[in-house]
Amino acid sequence: MSNPKLKKVRIEIGYWSSDEYESSEIFNSELAKQSPELTMANAIDEMARIMALFDLPESIAQSAVSGAYRRVREYRENRIGKKP
Repeated sequence: MSNPKLKKVRIEIGYWSSDEYESSEIFNSELAKQSPELTMANAIDEMARIMALFDLPESIAQSAVSGAYRRVREYRENRIGKKP
């Protein structure tokens, strides 16, 4: 079974802070005329920026990314019908 290819992405990130500030941004590969992979990387960068802005430990962001990659790798290794 081959892995599907990413066609396009749209990601919306928004936050509201205790000082009543709010912000939202939409990352859309079609509107930006860029690859979905670059669009996702830009969204990840924005999430990391927000985490840093609010003094969340860098380890939380690193753990989230590495954990996601690990879970997908494990899924692919264990799925039925995999090719050797």
